[in-house]
Amino acid sequence: MPRYLSDAPLRVRVTAATNKVEAFNGFSDWVCFGQHGTVAANDPVEQEKDVKFTSLLANLVIFHNTLDIADVVRQLQAEGWIVDPLDLAQISGARLSRGLSGLIT
Repeated sequence: MPRYLSDAPLRVRVTAATNKVEAFNGFSDWVCFGQHGTVAANDPVEQEKDVKFTSLLANLVIFHNTLDIADVVRQLQAEGWIVDPLDLAQISGARLSRGLSGLIT
């Protein structure tokens, strides 16, 4: 704990990693379907399956979005556009639009 408090770069790395995990969890909640994200079963095995399937679904959506983004980038490059890698670093396959997230309840 004293190292964490005294080491600013370590705190930045820990915060960044925590933010990534929380963003994934939020995205997983967004893609979750049925029972409004509530695990209906009282069986631990069924609960574990629900969590794993939701995580798998979130990963599949992120993968699909990433493939779509790659296709668009290749198309832009083929048309002569210069695509800056720093711009691409800002794009996420899991990012939610505020407008879109308001439509899904």
